[in-house]
Amino acid sequence: QNFGSSFNEGPVAYSPDGKLVAITKNNFVDGTRQIPSSGFELSLHIGRVADNGDFTDIVPFPHNGSGYSTAFGSFSPDGQALYFASDRPDGFGGFDIYVSYRVGSGWSAPENLGSVVNTQGNELTPFFDGKNLYFASDWHFGFGGLDLFRAAQMPTGGWEAAENLGNGLNSPRDDYGFVFDAQFGIGYLVSNRLGGKGNADIYRVKGMGFAGGKDQLMVKVFDNLTKAPIAAAMIDFSSCGGPTSAQTDANGTYTLTLKGDFQCNPAIRKPGYITHHLVINTRTDQTRSYEVFLNKEGDVYTGQVIHAGTNTTLSDVRIRATNTATNQTLEALTDVSGKYTLALEPNSTYIVRYSKAGFKDVNRTVRTQNANTSHILETIYLPPSGTNIHEPTYTTTPDEPVRPPGTSSPPPTTKPKSIVNVPPMGFAVQIAALSPDNIFLTGFEERVGNIGNVFAQTEGRKAKIRVGIFEERETAENAKNKLRQMGFKDAFIVAQPTIGLEDKFIPAAGTGTGTATAPPQPGKSMLTNPSPYMIRLGAFKNPDSFNRDPFVYIGIIDSYKSGAYTVILLTGYESLEAAKRALRKVHAKGIKDAYIVEEIDGELRRVRG
Repeated sequence: QNFGSSFNEGPVAYSPDGKLVAITKNNFVDGTRQIPSSGFELSLHIGRVADNGDFTDIVPFPHNGSGYSTAFGSFSPDGQALYFASDRPDGFGGFDIYVSYRVGSGWSAPENLGSVVNTQGNELTPFFDGKNLYFASDWHFGFGGLDLFRAAQMPTGGWEAAENLGNGLNSPRDDYGFVFDAQFGIGYLVSNRLGGKGNADIYRVKGMGFAGGKDQLMVKVFDNLTKAPIAAAMIDFSSCGGPTSAQTDANGTYTLTLKGDFQCNPAIRKPGYITHHLVINTRTDQTRSYEVFLNKEGDVYTGQVIHAGTNTTLSDVRIRATNTATNQTLEALTDVSGKYTLALEPNSTYIVRYSKAGFKDVNRTVRTQNANTSHILETIYLPPSGTNIHEPTYTTTPDEPVRPPGTSSPPPTTKPKSIVNVPPMGFAVQIAALSPDNIFLTGFEERVGNIGNVFAQTEGRKAKIRVGIFEERETAENAKNKLRQMGFKDAFIVAQPTIGLEDKFIPAAGTGTGTATAPPQPGKSMLTNPSPYMIRLGAFKNPDSFNRDPFVYIGIIDSYKSGAYTVILLTGYESLEAAKRALRKVHAKGIKDAYIVEEIDGELRRVRG
């Protein structure tokens, strides 16, 4: 029916007696996600339904407003209440769910359903069947995007805790607009999940045995090029004592019932495709639904990871590559030779993170451009945690062969930046002597890192903790006096060879010798992977005490020194809206003081609004 406006009309909802209709008018743009971040404007209208089905006497809902949206109306079973979503200013977050009651020929002032239902995120498309409220949310615990939830109404009129409807209905994409007929056990929903016919499709659901979202784990396997589901893909859970012969069904799906916490790295195989290793840990990751994209053999990039301290290969290093344009993520694990493969799209930019327990995380920016060479992924040296070993900086030479595992010389694929004009001797200040098995430089770096570079010099059975290396003794003398004032009463100056420690050398002011830089100044960004927008999590004197696990799926963890503190951030957000979505997840993890920043002229500045 034509309503005579330039807006799109829909969705609509009928009252139980079929005499009234609630219409949402919107300015959706074809092809965009129908979610709050798309910038839509919505208004609700009420009309009558004539005997021939036409809508008549359409008037704006009296509680529409300027500067905010009112939408997704749904009548209660008795027709006396209208549930809807709105981002009006008095809510808990983005869009909240409200209810308005019929009063004569009008409607009462909207009532917010409260914090049990509404969150700091967005709650949309309510549907109340008299017992349960069904709605979509991007904040409650879910599988990704908008998920469907159910909250039962209590006898007092309040609401029980929202329950995820499970991965039988929800997907890693947006799922919303759910309606359900309990008598016949039939429901409908809207989703932009993979495998549909268009951007967002309507799905029918038969039978409603909700899993609650925490009982089942679902793996969906697709061809990375065609995005078609792959049937009969083998899922090998033998790494965690599970079955070796699980298979995906005709829709490329395999579902596993969980019995408590589950940690496993299953291998997913299909003849003609590269084996994919999936990382699953329900203790640290809320995800219960995984999408795996297999790549055909011969269409991947190969890399290798090396132990930076022993020059040996590292297995079971987790590699996570995020496409900065699409936010699609690829994952891989290194094998016993330290090698791994990633199927990166051409003409794309990826942030690649390397992580392994007991080692420092390393991040790389990879640009594929039109390259088809398998050597675009440079050999990575992963430094052990709690040591003074740092990852060297490399320039890639793609045409040279990859270094054979186990050799002690630097890999032929890379060559370190040269450090020139560093004299063979300098001066350092020794502040402690410890057992080599008890080296923990991070604590020293936090306390005295603003004075000089902290390193360990092993001599005999002791590891000498020193600060330097200074070119002039006068500079070392000043550093010694400051260190003694800071509590290191026995600090003393030593002659320090610079061979092998060139990166610790601090030249005298104005000499121009060396390429190493002075210690970082407070407030100066030393980020490895800056992005247009970032989230500042906090500043810590002991960064190792900060549990990073809950945040690795929200963004790329980065940090820089600021005096005695280490500032930890999440990066990788190309737009402010993406950073805001991530910030809501950070707040939900308990970091209420986190906020968005951007880097301007080398300084991180808070983004307001």
